[in-house]
Amino acid sequence: MYLEILTNKDALKRAELSFKEVMNALCDEMIKTKSSYRGRNPNAEMEDVCYSYDLDMWFYLGEPILDEGSRRYWNVFGLGKPIEGKSTQYVVEINIPFEGVNRRIGGVFAKDEMGNIYLLHRGTIRGSEGIGKTKFLRYYKAKNGVFECVKGEPEEMPLIGKLNDPDFTRKLQGFVKMVQGCKQECKKE
Repeated sequence: MYLEILTNKDALKRAELSFKEVMNALCDEMIKTKSSYRGRNPNAEMEDVCYSYDLDMWFYLGEPILDEGSRRYWNVFGLGKPIEGKSTQYVVEINIPFEGVNRRIGGVFAKDEMGNIYLLHRGTIRGSEGIGKTKFLRYYKAKNGVFECVKGEPEEMPLIGKLNDPDFTRKLQGFVKMVQGCKQECKKE
């Protein structure tokens, strides 16, 4: 398969809106949680996250982050049902740059020759667990994760899935579980 990264601001915005549409269709319940995923701020605001009973996964596809140097669409995912009013720990961020290529931002939208949009991740897993890209990619390969070559990129990237694939959300859930498994295994090292 041949994939090309989306870099155009309008194309990225359309892809992010399509992603939100797919995910919001799964939202069975809105749960108000403390946004610990925005940093370790004890005075963090309460925000609604979407929870899917079928996937036993929550997600927050929030307002864009406008930090200079890393403007991005902010997409956060976690496993299990959050508890109303409590802090919720995320498993992975799959953020997308507003435009261009930013290798510090993990998420990537790409398209194939037919115009289908795919979600990929660079494998950059940050957080208190201390998992770097190298450890995660090694773990992902060992668990038979799917990689894809992308035009202009120096290495393969973990492929999450094609947005219009009926199994996309299951593949996304599998990716989130893969990141969780890596975090747990790396804690043992």
